Amino acid sequence: MSNISVSSVKELRQRTGLGMMDCKKALDETDGDLDKAEDLLRLKSGNKASKLSNRIAAEGCVLIKINDNCTKAVILEINCETDFVARDKSFIDFASFTSNEFLNMDAKSINSILNKETDNEIETMRKQLVMKLGENISIRRAQLIETASKFFSYIHNGKIAVLLDASLSDDDIGRDICMHIAAMKPLAVSQDELDSKVVEREKVLAEAKAKELGKPAEMIDKIVDGSLRKFFAEVTLLNQKFVKDDKKTIKDILDTGKVNNFIVYNLGEGIEKKDENFAEEVQSQIDSMKK
Repeated sequence: MSNISVSSVKELRQRTGLGMMDCKKALDETDGDLDKAEDLLRLKSGNKASKLSNRIAAEGCVLIKINDNCTKAVILEINCETDFVARDKSFIDFASFTSNEFLNMDAKSINSILNKETDNEIETMRKQLVMKLGENISIRRAQLIETASKFFSYIHNGKIAVLLDASLSDDDIGRDICMHIAAMKPLAVSQDELDSKVVEREKVLAEAKAKELGKPAEMIDKIVDGSLRKFFAEVTLLNQKFVKDDKKTIKDILDTGKVNNFIVYNLGEGIEKKDENFAEEVQSQIDSMKK
């Protein structure tokens, strides 16, 4: 075994971002050859990333990055397995680097990275991070969009990200609306933009409730219309009561402004999380020892 110098270990750490012991071991295995040791660590990080890729990763962060004139933005979600890793500086740095890179790419390049279709700096960094932190880490989703108006954003505790596309005279109103969206969770900007299937479902439910209450047939249509108006007021942004002043709707505070669209990312949304039962896990280990 070759005598590995401290400077070689330090240089390999700078190249790969991995821990001192991993770098020392790789140098031992390659007789101190830095290039071979780097290749070995990259191979190992790729293999480890592949092995961990099936593990559920529902923690992490959601991010938004907007260009200087607020006309181009990227919103993305990067996942890991535990909140502990989500707070790790190297994970935070990777997330920040990725958001900056995505902002300067086109949608096709971003999709290529999301689908792991090509080797690139971001994918290499992700694999190295998996090797270093020992968790499945994935860039789950991202959207790159542009506007002729202006983007506003709000991120709540790294877990809810709101990106708003609007024409407004006051930037503070834009931020207030973003915070309102995070709190009140509207389904669409206006009634016309609601999914027709959602509207039809509410209509069917309202009609069924009216019939169950024994309302006269001639009154059912009016009852359904009233139920739908209430539903629209609850789930469409423009008709919702403003969270900071419930005497006004969002439409009221816009004045001459206009909301074009909004996107919301909730961390871990739609990911089926595994329920851990410590007692069952211990009992399972005891049972296996008896066999």
